[in-house]
Amino acid sequence: DGSDRDVVAETPIRSSFSFARVAWSPDGKQLAYHRQVTEGESRVVRYDIQTRNETPISPPDARAVEPAWSPDGRWIAHYELIPPDGTWHVVVTDTTGEGPSRRDLGPVLACGLAWSPDGRYLLGYAAGCEGQLVAVPVDDPSRALTLAAPGARGVVSWQRVAPEAGG
Repeated sequence: DGSDRDVVAETPIRSSFSFARVAWSPDGKQLAYHRQVTEGESRVVRYDIQTRNETPISPPDARAVEPAWSPDGRWIAHYELIPPDGTWHVVVTDTTGEGPSRRDLGPVLACGLAWSPDGRYLLGYAAGCEGQLVAVPVDDPSRALTLAAPGARGVVSWQRVAPEAGG
C-alpha cells in the first residue's frame, strides 16, 4: 500500500545503471539485482527479504548485469564482462550450493535475458541487440538456435502457450 517503505540497497554511484534490472525469485523470498559499486565495477547480488542479507553472485571487481532467476529458483543467469577479451558472457550461478557453483556459457547472447518455462534454455538477442533472437540450451550452449525476429528489440520474455484444443 506504499506505507512502511524500507530501503533494500543503496550504491555510492548514482546512475541509471544501478538497479536497472531487479528480479524476484520464483518463491518471492529473494531479489536479484545489479548495482554499480565503483566506476568500473557492477555486481550481481541476491537479497534475502526476511534476513536482509545480501549475497554476491558475481566475483569482486567484475562487471556483471541483468540477473534472471530460473523458474525453479535454483539458478541465476547474468551477463559478466570476462577478461582478457572483454566480451560479455552469460554466466549461470547455482544458488543452492548443491552443484557446480558457476558455469560460463560464453558470449552466446548480446543482450536481453529470459529463462524458458522449463528452465532448459536462455533467450536473448544476437549481436546488434535487435532483429534476431537466440535460444541457448543451458546444458549445451553450442546448440544455440537463432530465430529471425524482424523489428524485435527491447526486453525479452518467454511464455507458455496453451495447447490447441484437441491436440
